[in-house]
Amino acid sequence: MGAISDITAAIAGHAAGLSAMRGAPARPPDSISAFPFAITYCSQFNEGPNDATFKTGLGTWRCDIHLGRLPDVGRVLNAYEQYLESFPDALFGDLDLDGACDNIIEVRAILVPLDYNGIETFAYRFEIDLKYENAIS
Repeated sequence: MGAISDITAAIAGHAAGLSAMRGAPARPPDSISAFPFAITYCSQFNEGPNDATFKTGLGTWRCDIHLGRLPDVGRVLNAYEQYLESFPDALFGDLDLDGACDNIIEVRAILVPLDYNGIETFAYRFEIDLKYENAIS
C-alpha cells in the first residue's frame, strides 16, 4: 500500500476529474483564483505496527471543494450540488484508490464557509475515512 502522500494524490486525482473542476493539485498552493477548486489533505490518522516492517493506519482525509467566494453562495451553489453525488461515486468506484490504501470506509460531506489565505469561500468539505498499510521507514 502507498504512503500518505499517495493517498492524498489519489483523492486529488478523483476531484480533478469532476465536471467543471478548475484545479485539484496534490499539494495546496499559496492562493486560489479560479473556482471550483479542490484542496486535499490528511486531517488525522492513527497508526500501529504490524511487525518491524509494516504499520496499519486508519485515517481521515479532507477534500475541500471551494465552490466560490462567500458573497456568491446563492448564485453558485446549485451549479455544483452535483458534487455531493459525483465525488463519492468516483471514490466508491476505486475503493483502494488504485492501490494507495486498503479500502475506503466512509465518505461524509458538509457545506462550510472557509478562509483560504484571506479569501472567504464556501466549500463542500468531504471527509474520507480509510484504512491503509505503509512500510515503516
